[in-house]
Amino acid sequence: MKVVLIGGDGGLEYRLSKLGGDDLTKVPLDATFLPGFDIGGIIDAAAPPSALLLGPELDQETMLWIAESVDALALGTTVVAVAEPTPKLMAAAMRAGVRDVVDPDAPDEDFERILTRARAHAAQLAAPKPAGAPYGGTGRLVVVASPKGGVGKTTVAVNMAVELARIAPSQVVIVDLDLRFGDVATMLDLKPDHSIADQFAIGGSLDTMMLKTYLSAHSSGLWVVAAPDSPAAADAVEASQIQDLLRVLSRAFRYVVVDTGSGLDEPTLAAMEAATDAVFVSSLDISGVRNMRKEIEILGTVGLLPKRHQLIVNMADRRSGMKPEDVSTVVGLPVKAVIPRSSDVLLASNTGVPLLTKKKQGGAAAKSMRGFVKVIAAERRRAAR
Repeated sequence: MKVVLIGGDGGLEYRLSKLGGDDLTKVPLDATFLPGFDIGGIIDAAAPPSALLLGPELDQETMLWIAESVDALALGTTVVAVAEPTPKLMAAAMRAGVRDVVDPDAPDEDFERILTRARAHAAQLAAPKPAGAPYGGTGRLVVVASPKGGVGKTTVAVNMAVELARIAPSQVVIVDLDLRFGDVATMLDLKPDHSIADQFAIGGSLDTMMLKTYLSAHSSGLWVVAAPDSPAAADAVEASQIQDLLRVLSRAFRYVVVDTGSGLDEPTLAAMEAATDAVFVSSLDISGVRNMRKEIEILGTVGLLPKRHQLIVNMADRRSGMKPEDVSTVVGLPVKAVIPRSSDVLLASNTGVPLLTKKKQGGAAAKSMRGFVKVIAAERRRAAR
């Protein structure tokens, strides 16, 4: 991995070189590091470094200017500020495209951890992907919900997002709003640097530049906002913050897929208020179907049911004693898709490789999921006319 160090003293250079395994280049400071200097002379956009460390010898203004320049020039480069991580600096650094701020006196293990994450981030972006056109409108915000767990809601949300990303590369983001027990990242075999809780930890309003720091890239061309590692971190996330986040994402992406926790908790209600679409996932059990009807009725009563809302049956099994038509009768909505129970789905979830990752993945479950996503994409085209 190629690592560039700007503004680092001899001690920092020695510590980084001692970690080994990287091609380290130290750029000496001189008077050319002023706003207007062509950073392209140091950072090759065609072969950018995996990590750029901005050392303590740089003043804050120059550090932020370099970070902004590199963020615009080389998406795959992880920019790290080596400075005292004060709240003021962290807020400014994240907006400039810095992914990590580490204290100069931090132990070697912290630097090694940051470099390991930079390698992983560069590897995620290394595979060529079709370049989607920049999105400049208001995207579709699709909330996937269910009144109970165990119905495969997250599986549906993840596969929907992956298939939409195939249709619109780099223009799709999935948000894990199951803040206590979300496992979107696990199903995608990702180990994110940041979670949704980090987005609000430093305070201030969100903007697109700052948001880029917290997104994790998936090899399918999908972007991910992960749930917190700790259930306790969820308590710090407020409904107003969630809505701010979703508004910013909707301006930046063509599709925003939101996976929610079970039932109508506060994050789910906040997402429903911002949603353009809702996808309700039901299994073939009478208690779950009745609760689904209640959930949809409640959302309608309080004015939070999106105009476009779909009902799908997941893990359908003829031995359940119910049919999809029964679900439609109880809930009062037509069933738009029936996804059969399949061992392929379970295997895909357990291995972190979504069923629809492969373009020509066979099987009835994959075919049904893919057909439903085409319905979602087609509705977008109709809405745009």
